[in-house]
Amino acid sequence: MDLVITQELAHAESQQDAASLQRAYQLIKSANLGKSEFDPTESFSPDLFVLCAEQALKMGQPDVSEDCIQMYFKAKGPVTQFLGRAHLCRAQLCAPKSTENLEEFENCVTQYMKAINFAKGEPRILLLFELARLSLTLKCEQISSDCISDLKKIDSQDPGKLIEIKCLEYELEALGLESKVKVYVRAAVEAQLNIVRRLDITLQRAVRLGDPGVIHVVCTTQWNTCLPLLQHNLRHHLRKPLANVADVLEKPHGPAPLPGAHGNGAHRGGRGPAGAGHVAPAEGHASGRPGPLPGPAQDGLQPAVSVHQAVPVP
Repeated sequence: MDLVITQELAHAESQQDAASLQRAYQLIKSANLGKSEFDPTESFSPDLFVLCAEQALKMGQPDVSEDCIQMYFKAKGPVTQFLGRAHLCRAQLCAPKSTENLEEFENCVTQYMKAINFAKGEPRILLLFELARLSLTLKCEQISSDCISDLKKIDSQDPGKLIEIKCLEYELEALGLESKVKVYVRAAVEAQLNIVRRLDITLQRAVRLGDPGVIHVVCTTQWNTCLPLLQHNLRHHLRKPLANVADVLEKPHGPAPLPGAHGNGAHRGGRGPAGAGHVAPAEGHASGRPGPLPGPAQDGLQPAVSVHQAVPVP
């Protein structure tokens, strides 16, 4: 999904092709509504909302741009550079048509100030987070370790950032165990189960904090940590942690549905208590039906999709 939309946007930019822009926009809208022509459960990066909005603005299609920006803010994705770019795009969209409209002018200034304040805020820490996640995806342990070390040296007092750093540490620890877990080395499997237990505690801290973005990161990290263990018939160890993830995602304080996570609500009516029996997809993964989710948390809230795909385990 990401690749197709990115290609359409690239073609729209290089050829100034309005048709390519419209195709990208329609794909984004469909996926956001859970009606993707590729896969209704497929997740895609919220960054694409902003990329499409920027391109639409350049090509003189403000309505498309505004719609994409609204979808981006509703998605409440992880805090990255695209949040600042979204504020900047919105500021350009609400630029006053004349100097006489004071209300439009004040709104425009407000949006520019949001973009400026975001850029002044913590540019280094955000870059380190993004680099750490990218290096984990590419399995570059040393680079991710250096990024995490630098993040800890910054000594942030933001509890949400501290939880995200802890999740990066757990991901790095799991990456170091990956090869041994694959061949079921007992010590490695036990170490990975220990990470799962610690993440379960971290998830409760994130819930108490109440930040949807932080909850999103912990849920995704927990899912990706559990996934390799499902191949070794350890579901009885993972049922409770995965049920906790499902429970959190169903509660009002959980992350708002991200692209690809829509449509789950249709499957919730008439069922038991929130989170009951949601470990069924784990069984599906263990039997080799669905493929593994992408690595770190920036890949979107695919756990929200997968955790609800199958029938509950009796």
